[in-house]
Amino acid sequence: MRGREVAWRLFATEFNRSNLVVPPVDEFSPTYMITPLGAEVNRVMFVGVLTELQKLGTEEEPYWKMRVADPTGTFRMNAGQYQPEVVQVIPQLEVPCFVAVIGKVKPFTTTEGDVIPMVRPETVIRVDKSTRDPWLITASKSMVERLDIAREAFTMAEPTRENLEALGCPRDRVDGLLRAIEHYDDPVLELQTILVDILKGMVDGEYSGGDISREVPKEEPADEEKEEIDVNALVLQTIVENEDEKEGILEEKVIQMLEGQVDRKRLETAIEELMDEGDLYTPTAGHIKSI
Repeated sequence: MRGREVAWRLFATEFNRSNLVVPPVDEFSPTYMITPLGAEVNRVMFVGVLTELQKLGTEEEPYWKMRVADPTGTFRMNAGQYQPEVVQVIPQLEVPCFVAVIGKVKPFTTTEGDVIPMVRPETVIRVDKSTRDPWLITASKSMVERLDIAREAFTMAEPTRENLEALGCPRDRVDGLLRAIEHYDDPVLELQTILVDILKGMVDGEYSGGDISREVPKEEPADEEKEEIDVNALVLQTIVENEDEKEGILEEKVIQMLEGQVDRKRLETAIEELMDEGDLYTPTAGHIKSI
């Protein structure tokens, strides 16, 4: 029987490329995601810049949507009434700021079978770069270790448990790597290139300095882009506040509710964009539901 699950130090790029889910075997077992490098992940710990914070739901049943960016990509998170400690902290945060997050993976599988990696936060703490910088080093070392083993493992003619252990793969991580080899195309070159960019950025001082604005997009969005972000948020909030827990809400009903404020074509575009971003899905024909 496993004890408390380790919180893996992962970069967003490896996490977001993960689409292999190991479901629980019973009601007491955890859900795992197998990353392309074979990490068998139930919990994650990351530090990055809070780039998005949206309050949805109601005052009685608050629901927050968040995005946290590291140098490789973005973690998507949702928190609601079942994370009361997190919900109390969130209103004290502001975009942008450094945050440290520990949370459980909550992979979402659409009706089409696509897996969207998400995090259900257990703790969210505002920090500064003195916390972020050591995390970059720890996450890099962890990724280097997995890359070193995966580099040879993915080219093995017969990747067996014995062969992987002989490579130096820890015994408790062999199963995850075997599953990754069977499921994913060789990810080593792509992830190795990303890691080299991270290390180069640290050496060049790209992530140093006290100005957090260097770590978020510097350009102000154009007026049209600002309008698009506002419309998408309006659509998503309307859906969250009015959808049925199981069936969601009719797409046409959402459009009718907002057509007095926004052009129909723009609303249809917003729904498509929210679908593409993984914020919505279609549980049944004609219906849409938030993730």
